[in-house]
Amino acid sequence: MQRLIRRLTSERERGATVVTFALFTLVMLGFVGLGVDGAAVFAKRQHVQTGADAAAFALAQEYALTGCIEDAALALEYAKPNVPNEQDTTAVDDVVCGMEGDIPWVRVNASAEQPPFFLQAVGAGAIRVPASATVEWGSPVAGKGFPLAFSECAFEEHEIDESFELWVPKDETYEYPACAGYSYPAGGFGFLEADDCEAEFTSVEDGSGELPGVPGNSANTVDCDWGAQIGKTVFVPVFYDVSDQNGADATYFVEKFAAFELQGIHIQQTGPGGWYPSSFRTSGYCADEPTSPSEWMKHCVYGKLVGYVSIEDHWELGPVDPTSETLIIRLKN
Repeated sequence: MQRLIRRLTSERERGATVVTFALFTLVMLGFVGLGVDGAAVFAKRQHVQTGADAAAFALAQEYALTGCIEDAALALEYAKPNVPNEQDTTAVDDVVCGMEGDIPWVRVNASAEQPPFFLQAVGAGAIRVPASATVEWGSPVAGKGFPLAFSECAFEEHEIDESFELWVPKDETYEYPACAGYSYPAGGFGFLEADDCEAEFTSVEDGSGELPGVPGNSANTVDCDWGAQIGKTVFVPVFYDVSDQNGADATYFVEKFAAFELQGIHIQQTGPGGWYPSSFRTSGYCADEPTSPSEWMKHCVYGKLVGYVSIEDHWELGPVDPTSETLIIRLKN
């Protein structure tokens, strides 16, 4: 009798183990399925987002001057090619035109199906993956930056997230000997016309802006509270060329800004220059004190390069001007 009981008990335990293992396997397969199918959905969303972006830009370019039209057919024409494998299920769900003040915008909502791989074993169907893109456009009316310009070649040996010194040497051989064309115009020392420490563009064309320079080489040359800029991320104009005029009339040509997290400024003038903040004087950075009048006017800032911002992204937009040669179209946050 005892042998019979033991045998029955042993068979029950083996049966319970099989059931437990089967349940565990099913759960594990479920997790694997979620991981694989989830990754596929994420990848598909990136494709749909690219398609929505392309569609919104296409609509803006087509109707920027004539007025926005909610053209779903045109949007779909540009959205589909960006969604591989599922172009037949790609759809533009709706197109919406609108105005924010005087600035027009268009929003495209698109979607596409992502069939499941593992989860179809448990009856899961295709997932509809959505994405949305909004684009605005207008004529550029204003762009502002830090009132001290630096040559693009001053950034060539530096990388994003790197902290370093930026100098405005009057002599191009001083800090950047390999940098041809670094010279500033006669009587110009990198200072720009500014109001409350913001230099403003006078015009923009083909992705390039013009910033007027001002003569002078002291901290009071422009309207700026230099100390108040410390700790801020400022937009430093990066110029690629200057006009032939002297410093009083010179123009700096800029294609981009350097987003620069300011940690210290040294404005060298007649004699020891201004240090901002005052503790920056003993930091060891920008510490090349002028020893003769020929070495005055060498200004320096120290900080971290956060990244670059294009002219288009930094420009303030105004109403569409049909007579303007330049129209900025950009993604709207």
